[in-house]
Amino acid sequence: MTDQRSKIEIQIAKKKQGLTSFSGLYAIMELWDKLKLPQVIAKFIGARKNKGYSDAEQTLAAVLLNLAGGDAPEHMRMLKDALSLPGRDIKMPSVTAMRNYAACFHEAKNDELRQQGQALIPIKNSCLCGFEEVHRYLFEAAYRYAPCQEITLDQDATFIETNINQALYNYKKQRSLQALNMYCHEFDMMVATEYRDGNVNPGQGQLEQLKNFLAFLPEGIKKVRFRSDSAGYQIGLMKFCAEGEETGVGVIDFAISCPVYDSFLEAVKAVREEDWQDLKDGQQCAEVIYAPNSLSTSKKGPTYRFIAIREHIGKEEEKSRQLLLPGMIEQWEEENENVKKLHLTDMYGNVYKVFGVVTNIDVEEMSAEEVILWHRGRCGKSEEVHHILKEELGGGHVISGKLGANAFWWNIAVLAMSLHSLLKRMVLHEGAKRIRPKTLRSFFYAMAGRVVHHARRLILRVDDGIGARWLKEAWGRLDALSFSFG
Repeated sequence: MTDQRSKIEIQIAKKKQGLTSFSGLYAIMELWDKLKLPQVIAKFIGARKNKGYSDAEQTLAAVLLNLAGGDAPEHMRMLKDALSLPGRDIKMPSVTAMRNYAACFHEAKNDELRQQGQALIPIKNSCLCGFEEVHRYLFEAAYRYAPCQEITLDQDATFIETNINQALYNYKKQRSLQALNMYCHEFDMMVATEYRDGNVNPGQGQLEQLKNFLAFLPEGIKKVRFRSDSAGYQIGLMKFCAEGEETGVGVIDFAISCPVYDSFLEAVKAVREEDWQDLKDGQQCAEVIYAPNSLSTSKKGPTYRFIAIREHIGKEEEKSRQLLLPGMIEQWEEENENVKKLHLTDMYGNVYKVFGVVTNIDVEEMSAEEVILWHRGRCGKSEEVHHILKEELGGGHVISGKLGANAFWWNIAVLAMSLHSLLKRMVLHEGAKRIRPKTLRSFFYAMAGRVVHHARRLILRVDDGIGARWLKEAWGRLDALSFSFG
């Protein structure tokens, strides 16, 4: 039986034929110009003082590389060929040019200060500080497009694991760098980020980052809510939010994971069995009478509610009985490091894992269950955002032994995610609202097309499909967008 399939012959065209593998990135570049980002970046970053690629050209090229699926400067040479956008004056720097540009964000003074055992919040040079202004500007652009009076801020740190010798060990005994991030739920974008060594306490600098962001908050925002894991259990941070005197927006409602200290466990054990309420996931919650001295300095001060969550462990009766024997919980904790984090507690003849949440939200506004569910909205979203930055964009790649160069690359990933979010919110089809970069890349960003000149017009031809229809619809909305700067 003969093979009836047609034989395919590969031919390489000697001349560019107006083909591009990334038609959807045209929309990102158009949005880039509409948002006046070339002017914004030129003003605030200013790393390029001499001839060569401008700050905006370097930054745009790196953003496009992230959205196209590249995660290292070495991938720039592939994108340069695949992008090939005739009619668009875009300059793609070489790998060397990109690496040299990244080095402009490094502050050499940090090299002498960085060492294991010393938590260092790095000195930022003016170029790296410029990214803070760019992130704020994009938040303001999102606000101007769709104003709202209330926002929710989630603050969380993430480790970027690496094997480079310059990286220090974190508390998990892994070499890593770290980013402290603040995410705005309503606008689905990162509004602040700080890149530092992995050995820095994840909670260090949280209050300062929050204050810096609030100082530039648009006047139309009247209410701010705040969520954090146990790294945010800091007296200064909680009092700042609860007292509201220095925030500019009054009291900030918060929910923060509470460390399960021995004193907290004793308060949890004192809760009556009938006071525990069922949660939807098989856990139970209860209000706890608990007033640590550090938060109880004034009778006229804010009121803090402590809520305990417990989850029955040892569903098999045999294991439950074993754990209830004298010393068995302690022995199990010694043999299994992870078990210590569960805070196993004997209550009424059962063994439970115990967790805690502290909040300043009044019980009449939110029940204990509602506070827990609202607080948990942070957990899943923070993990998702960090996954996007580190796995779907280039944030998880460490490009250099220089801390500042890596900070530049992380900020590029944050900038790419913000532009992806703004594109979805401002110009793409309603169906794109929840689509992550990896999925949108597969049928929109990486959409084949041909650029042709016809009757003094520049035309991008793409095959009919969902991506093509979304692109045409987006183009009409992009044309109507108008932002001013300066």
